[in-house]
Parts: sequence; structure tokens; C-alpha cells
Amino acid sequence: MPAETCVSEAAAAILDVAVAGDGEAKRQLVAVDDDDDDDSEPNPYEYRVFFEWLWDYYGCKIDDVTRGPTFRTPGARISPCVEVYSCRVIDLTGGLEWPIDVFGFVAARDGLDRKRNYIFNRPRGDAQTLTAEDPSFVLTGPIRAINCSQRIEFEVDLKVRGKTQSDRDKVLSARYIVYETMGPNCMVGWVRSKARPGKRCSVEVTFAHLAGAVEAAIEVRVVQGSSGFCGRFVARTDGYDDDVVLVDSSNDGSVLAVADDGVIKLTRSVAVVESTGVLKIHAIIARNDSSSSGDDGVGVAAEDHAEFAAQRFESSCRTLDLGFCKMLATVSWSMIPLI
Repeated sequence: MPAETCVSEAAAAILDVAVAGDGEAKRQLVAVDDDDDDDSEPNPYEYRVFFEWLWDYYGCKIDDVTRGPTFRTPGARISPCVEVYSCRVIDLTGGLEWPIDVFGFVAARDGLDRKRNYIFNRPRGDAQTLTAEDPSFVLTGPIRAINCSQRIEFEVDLKVRGKTQSDRDKVLSARYIVYETMGPNCMVGWVRSKARPGKRCSVEVTFAHLAGAVEAAIEVRVVQGSSGFCGRFVARTDGYDDDVVLVDSSNDGSVLAVADDGVIKLTRSVAVVESTGVLKIHAIIARNDSSSSGDDGVGVAAEDHAEFAAQRFESSCRTLDLGFCKMLATVSWSMIPLI
């Protein structure tokens, strides 16, 4: 092996994460010890060297992005998967104060292809404002199911946009959070959180480990009535109390984007479900157009839900009746590909 491709023990140690917990609580917070990585580097040098040494032979570059969703991919099976519920910034320090405008990405790498599967990804011009009251990112992924037959690495590369032209951008976090999917610290069927401290904050990811899952690609289409509404669409798997937020404009009251063919633009459209489980989609919306009743132009909120028994390769459709409009929710099911 050429000398320049050799990897130090420190490089391998970047991927080894000590896990602490009592093994009893349904929710478990695991803090990963901080290290001496230079926060000025988006990808810590040692990790980049290790990754490229290990995966370049298989044609996987560190900046490669995965493809998805995996609908009807040949050579697939029911597999253990991770469902990500939230990602947030905690313990803000290093001279930073709320609110902060954050851009960059958080991505998951799994054993299917080791490529980036973004769960949050924003350019500088579309930075998200985080506050002490709401420090959670608006998740835009994953774009396919996150398989956990092997270890998962959550790659964090986040920056804070300068508030003025003279105030330069600062690195918020450049870290890797590792979840070992097998062994004594693996908690199948439970919701847990893992946090990686850095010099300016900790980034915390909350997720569940499902033992045998299928992928659900979700589409919601307005088929009758008005499309001028704001609201919140969430998905939930029976047995888990946390919501997968598909889109949410309930806080700012903005009108949800609807394409010419009636398809609602979801910020996130992929979930995973136990193969014997049920996916529930819940919609709460309010009219927000000139035809609405009331002096403020906002109508009374309406809500409905639909349930889908998990399938393997089929598509399922259910109607959501919101009074002033009807929607068709379609779930395209797929098992998880082996490669």
C-alpha cells in the first residue's frame, strides 16, 4: 500500500464513538466526546483521508450524493432502517447568540452506497433562521430509506451566515455522528437521540431503529376544491409517537406551494414503516385566500387522516376530505435494495 494512503490510528478513531446510556429509557441521549478537529475545515482532514482510502476503490467519492427513492428497485428485501424525526442545534456557545442564520448540510451515510443522503441541505442564500425557542432544522430528507444493516454516519457541515457584510461566516459544526447499528448499544424499536459537541454548539439527531422496514414515498395531490391554504402534514408509524413532518407552514401562515397538476410541494416525502405496520398521514389545514370566510381572510381549520397498511411493491391511495377541498394521498412502497 502506498505510504500516502496509509491511515493513522487517529483517523480510524474518528469513526469510533463511545456510547453511554442506561439501556432502559425509551429516549436516550448519547453525547460523543469532543475532539481536536479544526472547525475551520468543512470535512476534518483525517476523516476525509480515511473515507477516500476506504471507498475510492469502489468508486465512491466523499462528495457523491445518493439516488432515491428506491421504488421497485430489483434485488430488494425487508431490512432494518432508521427513521429520522428531527435535527437541532443545542448548547450554543463560542460567542454565538440566538437567533442564527444557518446554511450547509446534515447527511446520512449507510451501507448501501456510503453516499450522502441529505436530511438537511440549504445554500447560503436560503439560510434557515434558528432561535432559542425553535432550534430545529426543517428537514428535507432523507431522499431514500436509511438502511442500518451496517453502521450509519451522520455528516454535519453547517455554517452561520454573517449578519452584516463585514461579519464573515463562521463554521457552526463540522462533525460526524456515528450510530453503531449492531452490538450492545443498538436499541431496536426505540426512539433515541445522539449529539456531537463542537466548539460552538452540539448538533443532536433524533431517530428510531426499525427492525424490518419498507420505504414509503408519499405524494399528496389536491383533486377537488381550493388550493389556497396553509397547514401541516405529518406521517406517523404505529408504535412510535414522533411525527415525520412532511411540510409545515402553520407557524408563519404562508400558503403551501401547489403545482399546476395539484401536487403539494412537500419539504420531505420519504418515510420508513415496519413491514407489518401501518403508516398514518394526518393533515391540518386552513384556507388562506380571498374566498375564505372571515375578515382576516383565513378560514376555520379542517383536518383529516388516512391509514395505509405497509406493502412491499404496491401503491396505495386514500382520500383526505378537508371540507373545502379533497386530496388524494398516494404511498409508493418499496423494499430496501441490497446494494
